[in-house]
Amino acid sequence: MKLLITGANGQVGRELIIHAHDFQHQAIATDQHSLDITCLKSIEKSIQEHQPDMLINAAAYTAVDQAETDHDKAYQVNAEACLYLAQACKSANIPLLHISTDYVFDGTQRTPYVETDNTNPLNTYGASKAKGE
Repeated sequence: MKLLITGANGQVGRELIIHAHDFQHQAIATDQHSLDITCLKSIEKSIQEHQPDMLINAAAYTAVDQAETDHDKAYQVNAEACLYLAQACKSANIPLLHISTDYVFDGTQRTPYVETDNTNPLNTYGASKAKGE
């Protein structure tokens, strides 16, 4: 399987690349310099060029404290870009796996969170990631 992985220079992205190879998948690693996920045309071009079987989005604006003052950039990368990725994947008829964060929850629940639990982010980073979901 050919995987197009965004955010390949980040912690999650690096691990995805390693494990893709472990399972004999071809991983196409992209970062913010090789693929601008905030631009639909850039995503479409990359999908057309690489013809992946699946896109895994590990890219994120992860500067949690800085997001409090850089709202626009956090929402652009963590929310708007997810819409563009979904649109491009839908057009190309390939699945999109989007990786989020536990920051979308407030941490008050006494049992482990699941995907269907209500979110209640406490900061801009968490709110921007929740919007991207």
